[in-house]
Amino acid sequence: MFVASLSRQEFVDLFRDSHSIRVEETASPASALRLRDRSEIGCVWTDRHSVAAGLPSAVVIPQDEHRDFLAWCSSYLAPLSPITALSRLVDLDLVEDFDDSRSPEIGRAEGPFVGAILGEAFALQRLGERSASPGLASCMSTFSYALARCVAAGYRHSLLDSLPRRWTFCSDIVEDGVRPLDAVELDLHHQFLLGIHRFNEDRSGPSRAALPRGLQGACLDLAKKGELSRATARRLGLGLVDSRDSSALNREERFLAFQRYGEALSANRAEREVHSFCLGYLANSISPGSFNHIDLLIPYLQSFKTAAVWYGICAGFGSRRTLLASAEGLGWRVLRELLHWDRLWERPRSDISIGELEVWPDTLKTIRTNISGLLNVEVLPTCSVLFRRADVMRLNPSGQQIEMFQPSHPGRPLALLANLRRDIDDLESMLKGAPPLRRDTRGRSD
Repeated sequence: MFVASLSRQEFVDLFRDSHSIRVEETASPASALRLRDRSEIGCVWTDRHSVAAGLPSAVVIPQDEHRDFLAWCSSYLAPLSPITALSRLVDLDLVEDFDDSRSPEIGRAEGPFVGAILGEAFALQRLGERSASPGLASCMSTFSYALARCVAAGYRHSLLDSLPRRWTFCSDIVEDGVRPLDAVELDLHHQFLLGIHRFNEDRSGPSRAALPRGLQGACLDLAKKGELSRATARRLGLGLVDSRDSSALNREERFLAFQRYGEALSANRAEREVHSFCLGYLANSISPGSFNHIDLLIPYLQSFKTAAVWYGICAGFGSRRTLLASAEGLGWRVLRELLHWDRLWERPRSDISIGELEVWPDTLKTIRTNISGLLNVEVLPTCSVLFRRADVMRLNPSGQQIEMFQPSHPGRPLALLANLRRDIDDLESMLKGAPPLRRDTRGRSD
């Protein structure tokens, strides 16, 4: 790799037809970058060909200089906007802590994270009144995916505390706040999953303040042995048949346990999240890890929105192969994306970073995205998430691909539609044995 510390004028000169800069070849950009003052720009290229092309794959500046740098780019490098789609903007302090030699991994918490993603995608589809099964794009637009991707990349848990704020900002700006499930409603799942991850790393588990007492015990039980202890089940009021361990029940008895619990639910807001967990746990216990019975939760989702997410988390403690093969192998594709090794110094794959979106939210009006109707936002370096664009969905509710260049004669599609209507009428007449209707066919070629 190659690095250089440039002034702003030298940075602009990179994009001229001919430029001449001194670069240093290094195996460790983090240690080779030397910024003489805070206004300088650290540039990183992955190979010599990229140096000749000019545009660096990553730009390193102090965090408190990001907004000023992005505003300056919009004035002096406007044709390249959004600049963070072309060069990754990296915080100088992050460079020292981020281990770019570490491939993404989640460890033993992989199953619960993948399950949470699948469960949240299912809930979003049903709460949004869409009957189709969720696809990969739906999974990559969930908060659970954002959290899992950041954990896989190796970010410290203290830095992950900012993720709900980042997520909420993007959802409000891009989706107009219409998402049925937001980061606040998913906060307990966030803490629950991080508790499982902590337990697998250092046996510490969730913090006492993060979860209600019943869910603390459930988190530790699932992390230790993949199911609830009898004491935790009684504390949560699950009421399993004959007070036996759930593993001793046959499938019909587990279904009846779920049915009885659902009939006895109260609307007590203070216990809503505990009820949601219990619904998800009992529904999954009918056939653990398979996602075959998640549809049982549909009647409860309006009141207990996160029950499907809890179902997915609990399913993640079952058979890994069963979980990943669910939804026609969707779990495997989600895992592929989670563990994709996106190096810190490589060029981003996203449409824009959250920093540039904060500075210039009006970019949404003109930005050309990788996927029609979806904006790929890098919420933390190497961690990008999809958001549905409300402006595009209003114009194109079906979500179908929109042409980059619209036709110059907007009336032409209406004329084609009218011709199609005539053809259908003629066909209906022929099927009924009547002669085709006679119409003025000027302007048409038969």
